Amino acid sequence: VGSRASGSAGSTATVAAKPTPPPKQRHAFDGPKSPEQSLKLSLENLARVKKDFPFFAQAIYLKGLGHFARGEFDPAVGAFRDVVRITNPNGGEVDNLRLRELAFFSLARIHYQFEQFRYAIFYYDRIDRDSEQWLESLFESSWAHFRLGEYEKALGNLVTLQSPFFQDEYYP
Repeated sequence: VGSRASGSAGSTATVAAKPTPPPKQRHAFDGPKSPEQSLKLSLENLARVKKDFPFFAQAIYLKGLGHFARGEFDPAVGAFRDVVRITNPNGGEVDNLRLRELAFFSLARIHYQFEQFRYAIFYYDRIDRDSEQWLESLFESSWAHFRLGEYEKALGNLVTLQSPFFQDEYYP
C-alpha cells in the first residue's frame, strides 16, 4: 500500500497553476520593429531639433538622408539645399565646409539618379579643388558628362585623375 505525499487519504492532490506573468511593457528605448518605423521615428526626432542647437545643420542633413532612404526625394532635396544655404561661407549661420560638401554630393547624386545630368554636374562643380573630395567629384561628374555625350570632358576629367600631380593620391 503506497502512501500519498500530500493531503489526507480521501483528498485529491491539486497542483497550483503557475501565475501568468504580466505582459511585457514596451519602452521607448525598445525601438521600432521595422526599418520603415526606424526611419519614421528618426525623422520625427530630427524634426524636434531646434535652430539654436549646435548640430542643427547636421540634423537637417540627416533628415535629408532619412527622406532619401524612404524614397521621398523632394523633401530630401529641400533638406540638402537648406544645409547648403545654412553652411554658405558668405552669410551662412554655420561654418562647416565638410557638411556643405556632403550636401552638394547628395544633391548631385540625386539629380544623377533622375538623369538630370546638367544639375548633377552643377553640384559636382561646387566641390572646391582644395577639398579632399575633389577627385571624387571629378570622377563622378565624368559619368554625368559621359551620359550627356560630352566624351571629351569626361575623358579629360579621367586623365586628370591619372596625372602625375595626383600620383601621391590613392584613387583606384
